[in-house]
Amino acid sequence: YYQVEGCAYFGFTSAWAFSQIYKNGSGYTFSVVNFHSGDTTDGEAASPNVSAVIDMNGSSDYLEIYVYQSTTGTPQIEASSASHFGAYKLIGV
Repeated sequence: YYQVEGCAYFGFTSAWAFSQIYKNGSGYTFSVVNFHSGDTTDGEAASPNVSAVIDMNGSSDYLEIYVYQSTTGTPQIEASSASHFGAYKLIGV
């Protein structure tokens, strides 16, 4: 088993922000932040965190994270220390 977590830091967006973990190409779990605001100058941000304990076989299983926002235009995902993806093997579980 592995503790898996991920997050993307979205700058201001008047949309939904999603983070989703995939195992072997299929959606496993996700997080959604409803981020609607009428004021586009307020400098707000959103960070949908997603995490799960996932059973993996250790040889052929693989993980991916996809992040996106539900609006047209330029994506507002920002590179920062708040954006990350990691997996940690759990011993004795």
